[in-house]
Amino acid sequence: MSCKSFLVDNVSDILITKILSGLEKSGAEINGENPWEVNLNQHGIKLNAEWFQINQNLEIKVVDKNFYVKCKKAKSELIKKIDEAREMNDNINLFQLQIDDVS
Repeated sequence: MSCKSFLVDNVSDILITKILSGLEKSGAEINGENPWEVNLNQHGIKLNAEWFQINQNLEIKVVDKNFYVKCKKAKSELIKKIDEAREMNDNINLFQLQIDDVS
């Protein structure tokens, strides 16, 4: 059950490094080197991501998820975690998604 792709803007190379590090520390499996295939190992969520350095956009597409995870919720949680990464110096457990509200 895939979702529409979405863009996150103002994603610097430093933020990409923080995101990838946070994903790994949260137990995600990452394949590739831009674009990436990511298995979050949470709620069946797998995604593809590609960073466009010229315009500093990160395109994310959830390509699989458990049936109870709504696309809107997955997108909002991912954006929330990326926004938190912008402010954080330490990214341990950065991507522990809160998908307990399935609405």
